[in-house]
Amino acid sequence: MSEPGRLLEVFSSYQGEGPYAGLKQVFVRLSGCHLRCTYCDTPGSWETSASWTVRGESRPNPVTVADALEAVRSFGPHPSVSFTGGEPVLQPDFVRALALECRTLGMRTYLDTSGTLADRLARCADAIDVFAFDIKLPSCGGVRMDWEDTRNCLELARGREAFVKVVVMQDSREDEVAQAARIVPPEMPLVLQIATPVNPATVPPDGATLARLRAACGREVLVLPQLHVLAGWK
Repeated sequence: MSEPGRLLEVFSSYQGEGPYAGLKQVFVRLSGCHLRCTYCDTPGSWETSASWTVRGESRPNPVTVADALEAVRSFGPHPSVSFTGGEPVLQPDFVRALALECRTLGMRTYLDTSGTLADRLARCADAIDVFAFDIKLPSCGGVRMDWEDTRNCLELARGREAFVKVVVMQDSREDEVAQAARIVPPEMPLVLQIATPVNPATVPPDGATLARLRAACGREVLVLPQLHVLAGWK
C-alpha cells in the first residue's frame, strides 16, 4: 500500500503549456517544492499544505490514494490526468500509485516536473505516459539544478512521449539556453515558453531577445506563451 500524499487541489481545466495546450485534463496539484523559481505562478504550492481542495471543499492532508482517485473520478471522463505542483516527484510513490489507478479509468497520465531529482523520478516513471519537463536555467533566481541530474531525468523518458520547455525572461542567458538545448534528445520537442509577468522580477523577453535565445538553441523550437493565462483558464 502506498503512503499517503499531500495535495493542494484537484480540479478540471485545460492544459495551458507546451504542445499539449488545449487538452482537457483533471489536474492533481501536489504540495511541496524544493525550488523557488522567480517566475513561478503557483508559489502557494511551495510549502506542504495542511489541507487540499476539490470542488470548493477543503479536506485535510495527508490524503490516501483511494480518496485522491475518488476526487479525480468525480469530474467524470477525461482523456488524461496531469500531476503538477509544486514538484510531484517529491512524492514519487504516491504519484506512481495514483497514476496507475488513473490508468484503470482509461486516463493517460501526464507529469509536469522540473527535470531534477532523477532518483525520485525513476521510482514513478513507469506509471507516466507523457513527460512535460520544465528545465530550469541556473541563473534564474531560486533555482538549484545540476545538468547531469537533468540529463538523467530526460534519459528516463527516452522512447516515451515527452517534451521539454524552458521558461525564458528578458535576462535569460543565451549560453544557458544553448546548454539546455544540447542535452535535450533530438526526438523530444523543445519549447521556449515566454515568462508570464507574475511579479516585478519576472520580465518577459522582448522580440529581439527572444530571437537571440531561439537562435542559440541551434535546433527547431516552438515559442509559446502560457495559453491558460491568455484564455482565462484556471
